[in-house]
Amino acid sequence: MKFVYVLTGDKNIYFGVTIISALFLRRLHRDAEIILLTDTRSYHLYRDDSLIRAFDRCVIMDTPYTDPLYSSRFIRCNMRKLIDGDMVYLDSDTLPRKSLSEIFTVRADLAAALNHNKGIFDPSVEPENGALTSFGWRLEQNRYLNAGVQFWKDTDNAKRLSEKWLSNWLMFSDSRSHHDQIAFNAAVCSSEAMRIHVLDNSYNLQIKSCTQISQSASAHLWHYYMSDSDIPALIRRYLSILEKDKTLSEEMISEEQKRDVPLDYQGHLNKHQIDVLLYKETAPITIREKMLDDLKEIVKHKRVAVFGAGLSGSMTHDFLTGYLPAKKLIIIDDARTEPLKGTEIITTDKFLSDTPQGCGVIVCGRHQKLNPRLNTELTIPLIRLQYVE
Repeated sequence: MKFVYVLTGDKNIYFGVTIISALFLRRLHRDAEIILLTDTRSYHLYRDDSLIRAFDRCVIMDTPYTDPLYSSRFIRCNMRKLIDGDMVYLDSDTLPRKSLSEIFTVRADLAAALNHNKGIFDPSVEPENGALTSFGWRLEQNRYLNAGVQFWKDTDNAKRLSEKWLSNWLMFSDSRSHHDQIAFNAAVCSSEAMRIHVLDNSYNLQIKSCTQISQSASAHLWHYYMSDSDIPALIRRYLSILEKDKTLSEEMISEEQKRDVPLDYQGHLNKHQIDVLLYKETAPITIREKMLDDLKEIVKHKRVAVFGAGLSGSMTHDFLTGYLPAKKLIIIDDARTEPLKGTEIITTDKFLSDTPQGCGVIVCGRHQKLNPRLNTELTIPLIRLQYVE
């Protein structure tokens, strides 16, 4: 088995998180070949660091770019022709938790998971969507793939797809940005002879966008979407240990791979998981672990009522479906009455007049205004989920 990472640039946080991912991977696949693809300048920065031993070998590719963001994408688009044999590519901001060997049994030229674990192209998330018109690209309906985990078969079809991806990206990067995922998907869509396999979400569980926390325990790999200004507390801890000890111990990695949810070490959910639960991504917030315990208690009730059908209510609904069948959920909102994802929305007055016994209540969002009747008539369990600054 061959696993590939791509890294360019200074010996910074991205260097550290790539090493962390490779160390987690090594514990799962001791006999696999783990390969780092990089450019000449970057290799000279990395080669004398003992941490580079996390990789079995480095493959160096000269690129026409001085900007590491562009250089890394250029290499990623070319990686199929740089490596012989079947391979799995992993983004640096991934944490392998369970064996990935089953990916290599896929009988297709390419395999990848759906983007945001949903596969729907969202122009608000992809600001480069104007490329579809500019370059005449089209995308597969409901099959927009995430490029963070890719399986490449060593086939002629796969090599042709790689060339098309590079061609698309060169056009795109020349006038827009370094991002390569939309170019990747456009190449996939235009390669009609290609055999494409959609990986199960568990092989690329995108923590920042996955709304069902219950999936995280069974995931083979967590993909946490890191940026310079947004590093999960869990990863900060690993980086600190790596800087001090120049490695992560086998015992620690083993214990970390048993985690059910990506909690940090102060007893709070990390920011990515907060976003998953309820809230807008821009808020600098934490949520106390006690709140998660409260949620787990609430879902033990015969039915659960969620106040609010906006963003918070919708995301809470998605979260709860990981624990509850839809028929146990009630959505309450006095401003909206249209169904929310198959769940009926009722008014507060109707809820209070028809409240079933044993119903738990969740109020989402800091600013959710409640019908005054709740203060005097609600006698069933209630918790308010809100920001903790």
